[in-house]
Amino acid sequence: IQKIQDAFSDVTGVASIITDADGVPITRPSNFCELCEKVIRGTEIGRINCFYSDSVIGALNKSGPTIQPCLSGALMDAGSSISVGGIHIASWMIGQVIDEDADVERLSGYAKEIGADEKAYSAALRNVKRMPGAQFRRIAETLFLIANQLSLKATQNVQQARELAERQRLEQESVEVRRKLETLMGNLPGMAYRCKNDRDYTMEFVSRGAFDLTGYQPEELINNARIAFNDLIVRDYQDYLWEKWQEVISRNSVFTDEYQIVTASGQTKWVWEQGCGIYNQSGEVVAIEGLIIDITSRKEAAARLTESELRFRKLFADSDDAN
Repeated sequence: IQKIQDAFSDVTGVASIITDADGVPITRPSNFCELCEKVIRGTEIGRINCFYSDSVIGALNKSGPTIQPCLSGALMDAGSSISVGGIHIASWMIGQVIDEDADVERLSGYAKEIGADEKAYSAALRNVKRMPGAQFRRIAETLFLIANQLSLKATQNVQQARELAERQRLEQESVEVRRKLETLMGNLPGMAYRCKNDRDYTMEFVSRGAFDLTGYQPEELINNARIAFNDLIVRDYQDYLWEKWQEVISRNSVFTDEYQIVTASGQTKWVWEQGCGIYNQSGEVVAIEGLIIDITSRKEAAARLTESELRFRKLFADSDDAN
């Protein structure tokens, strides 16, 4: 902002400064004349009057620049407000020029009002830049356009900052929800998981139960660091399970099935899996979540029961034949 202000003053030949809404300077003065910078603002009354004048001339004005004599030294001044969302936050002040038709002797009388040295005041006044009123108005109107662009940019920056803060808040809430969910899933029996919808079932999260189920630590399964989960599935089931998953996802339904896996130690286990697709607002699958439980003991018990029933039936049949 300081560089823009300095460049504007250099090109136009007017003094320039940006203040807050109360007229208190924010930037360093650019191209200030000796009369205003040292003589008038060198007195307490003059400085107070300058700040007051800047606050009045720089007041919020959406229709155009405010152009009028300074309420302190009566030099020609203009101001354009800078706002954010309609709230006045700053004013860009220019001026410290004398209209070619101004009565210099009358202007010199202000020295007594503020207690300034009259000779120093008159000498400094003679060095103030003279400028046609029409030219100064064109400069003020150009300033108004620039100030409006600054207001627009400032508003956009605030809106972007608010949007970023809101996204960060939502992301933090999402992380917290995810953390709680993963804690809950981590305490479930078996292996809770979240994976990509790809042929490897690339794991993005697995619970602590992954080790008991597969013999691999969770970090070995995540992002296929050591092994892809699909490689644990007994080959005869791989194509069937993939096709069933795709059918379930297309219907936005729930997947449930039983199949066999081979653990890190080479043991074959029966598992039961239930899961579903996770969809975004466009209906696209962004992940798969579910739970896999070891049902080997149940399967073995069922097999033993079946075998026992067969032996009993055979024994019963042999008894009938003997009679």
